[in-house]
Order: sequence, then C-alpha cells, then structure tokens
Amino acid sequence: MNPASLDAKSVESYAGQAKAQSVPDFLLHIIPTTVVDAFAKGDILQVLLAAVLFGFALSFIGERSRPLLALIDLLMQAIFGVVNIVMRLAPIGAFGAMAFTVGKYGIASLGPLLGLIATFYATSIVFIVVVLGSIAYFAGFNIVKFLFYIKEEILLVLAVSSSEPALPTLMAKLEALGCSRRLWGLWFPPGTRSTPTAQAST
Repeated sequence: MNPASLDAKSVESYAGQAKAQSVPDFLLHIIPTTVVDAFAKGDILQVLLAAVLFGFALSFIGERSRPLLALIDLLMQAIFGVVNIVMRLAPIGAFGAMAFTVGKYGIASLGPLLGLIATFYATSIVFIVVVLGSIAYFAGFNIVKFLFYIKEEILLVLAVSSSEPALPTLMAKLEALGCSRRLWGLWFPPGTRSTPTAQAST
C-alpha cells in the first residue's frame, strides 16, 4: 500500500477535531443541541447525558412513571431484538470489507491489520487475566468460570467484530446471575465499542 495514494481528506475532519478540541470544548460538546439531534448524530456521550437526565426526571415523578418505564422496557427489548436479527448478517459485511481491502491494496495489506488485531487481543487477555482476574478473586468469584459462562457471547463478538449483537443475551445472563438491571442498563450500552477488526477494515 502506497501512503501517497491514500485520500487524506477522509481523515482530515477527525484530525482537525482532535487538535482543536480543548477540555472546555469537550465538556461543552457533551451538551446536545436537542435530544433528537443527539440521537440523530449517534453521539454516545450526548445520548448518555440525555438518558441520565431523563432517568432523574422519572425518579422525581415516582410511581406515576411506572407505565412509561414498562413501555421503555418493552421498546428496549424490541430494539435489542432488531439488533440481534440485523447483526446476524454482520459477518457478511466484515467479509465484504476484508475483500475490498485485499482487492484494492493486495494481500500484503492484511499484515499491519493482523498485527493490530494481535496487539489488541494480547492486551485484552493481559487485562482480563491480571486486572479483572485480581478483582474477581478479591470479589469472591472465578473469572475463568465466568468466561466459560459467557463463551457464546465471546465467540459472537469474535465472529462479528462488535460487542453490540452480544448485548441482549449477555444482559439476560447477568440478570440470571443476580446482577441488577439498573447496573448493566447504565454501563453496558455506553461501553459498547467495535473491535479493531471492523474499524481497520472500514
């Protein structure tokens, strides 16, 4: 791959934002123009802020908000169902991205991509074994047994290079283990990210 032949304009906007954004700019960027705009742009921090404020408002309302909470819960299950259906086709999309990369830049272009993926997974394994393993040990459970418990979700994430399709079943398993819905409902959606396979292929 010849770097001179690449289109630099495709990354100019990202590079410019990274240079120009200061801490105050970053904090102000979290505040959405409107709630609809935050969802339309898919800015996860803005969506999270709107969700937290909406949750505070519902808690202030109290018992009167229960019908709305039930509706939101049903809507969430339906959305996760749609995501689960759509993401079954994600391996085809990943295959197409890889085929395009190889077809345009040659088989040698996979070398740096494989190095990136290997580095990512090596770092993840060290983090899981050392950091999470230590936390799990002091918390009183075995991290290896837990990983075997969610092995289907791990394989799904590896197959589609994204953690999003594994969220519905993973949340159900955590709830079956006794994890509070309030806990995983807050932390899982904003923590979802694509793995380097999909990002680099794109």
